[in-house]
Amino acid sequence: MSQQYIKIGLLATLLGPFKVMGEEGVRGATLALAEFGHEVGGVPVELVVEGTNAVPQTAVDSAYLLFARKNIDFLVGPLSGNEGLAIRDYAKTVPDRVFINGTAASQDITLRNPADNFFSFSMHGVQWMAGLGTYAYGKLGYRRVVTIGEDYSYPHAQVAGFMLEFCRAGGEIINKVWLPLGTTDFRPFLLALEGEIDAIFVALAGRDAVNFLEQYAQVPLIQRSWVAKRTSRNTSSEWLRQVQQQPAILLQNGKNLSRLIVPNFPTGWHGPRQLATDIMSI
Repeated sequence: MSQQYIKIGLLATLLGPFKVMGEEGVRGATLALAEFGHEVGGVPVELVVEGTNAVPQTAVDSAYLLFARKNIDFLVGPLSGNEGLAIRDYAKTVPDRVFINGTAASQDITLRNPADNFFSFSMHGVQWMAGLGTYAYGKLGYRRVVTIGEDYSYPHAQVAGFMLEFCRAGGEIINKVWLPLGTTDFRPFLLALEGEIDAIFVALAGRDAVNFLEQYAQVPLIQRSWVAKRTSRNTSSEWLRQVQQQPAILLQNGKNLSRLIVPNFPTGWHGPRQLATDIMSI
């Protein structure tokens, strides 16, 4: 490490479906350095950013570039779970370099075959779901759920974390749907759903999540009525009113545990407890 300055390398997904999250990560890192006046102990700190596209090999290539050509002292990143697995394996090949995990949350990054020089201070996908399955089953009364997620390590861990509690409580996962990262057309999935379903667990992020919600809103009401919560006390007219007012109850996983995304989102909402009350009182 140079005595004149500290050079931090940052991997961020500045291309692809996670572009927005990568840009926010860069702003967060920049803000953190600004809070300390871009120095530590009187030594100036320089941030060097290299973009990725959520593809593992691209992340490894960018990490190599940061160390070999831009002479960083240590690396922070990446964002995506599969990128994290690739960077962990790359770290093993350069044991004299230091890697600090960004937000990559594949369970296997540190649980299995860890690298001694790859440090992670954030939770993985299973841990982020703690409490959500219990909340969905016990508080919201969900019994039958379909999951949809991108087909890579982090959503796999999220779905596993949700299922761990939800199925242990007695809930049933009707179907698990895995789609490629960067999927743009979710309508075949939406139109193929059938049967009694209480909710959809959505393990999508970035632009994929936006595309899903936009396309969900375009599915004709009669074809998306399966998502509505129907209780034994509902009459046919009451159930129809419920479908019209709350056509979907989507479980959106993520950093905020038990967060719900509901079309026609209620104004003045202040948290999941109030939202649960709003839904169950319809």
